Amino acid sequence: PYAVDQNGRVINQFEWDFRKKIARQESNSWSFGFNYKFSSKDGKKKNDEGKEGGLDKDKIPGKDENRQEYQDVLNNPDDYVDWSIPWSVNFSYSFRRTANYKYFRSLEGDFYESIDKTTTKTQTLSVNGDIKITKKTKIGFRTGYDFVNKEVSYTSLNIYRDLHCWEMRFNWIPIGPRKSWNFTIAIKSSLLQDLKLEKRKDFRDR
Repeated sequence: PYAVDQNGRVINQFEWDFRKKIARQESNSWSFGFNYKFSSKDGKKKNDEGKEGGLDKDKIPGKDENRQEYQDVLNNPDDYVDWSIPWSVNFSYSFRRTANYKYFRSLEGDFYESIDKTTTKTQTLSVNGDIKITKKTKIGFRTGYDFVNKEVSYTSLNIYRDLHCWEMRFNWIPIGPRKSWNFTIAIKSSLLQDLKLEKRKDFRDR
C-alpha cells in the first residue's frame, strides 16, 4: 500500500495519494507439478514388514556402528537409493512476474508524478526421475526448458551401481556453464567414508 521514491525505496505515503490505487502489485507467481512412482505390491509389502527397502523408524539397530549408519540415512535421504521403486518421474511448471517501480519528482520537487516500471519474468518447465534398469543399477535424470531465454535449463544424468559393500556413482552435466562429470567408487559405511576412488572434471579444468 505504500509508494516508493526515485530510488525504489518505500516511503511513508500511500499509493492512493499518487495513482488512486489501494496497493501496488510487485510480484506474482504460479506453479504446479505432479509425480508418479511405480512399485510392485510385493515390494510394498516387504517394505511394510521391514524386510526390504525402507527402514522401520521404530526399530533402531542395537550396535553403535549400525545405529550411526541408520541415523545417517534418516538425516540424508537424498544420498541413498530406494530400490523398492522401479521407476519414477516428476514434472513441475513455474511462472513468476516481478515488477520494480520508481517514482520521479515533478519539476517543482514537492511531489512524485511520473513512474518508471521494470518487469521481469521467469517461466520454466522441469522434469526429473529415475529408472532401475537392473537389480542393482539405477539411472537418474534431470532436465527442463526455460521459456523466457528459450534454452534447455540445468540438465544432469546420474548412474548408481550397488557393489555390495561398495557403491559406484557417475554424475554428468552435459551442457551449460556447470558442464562437468564426476566418477566415484566408495565404501557404503559412513565410518569409512574417506576410503574412496574419485575422478572428476569440470569447467575449471583446462
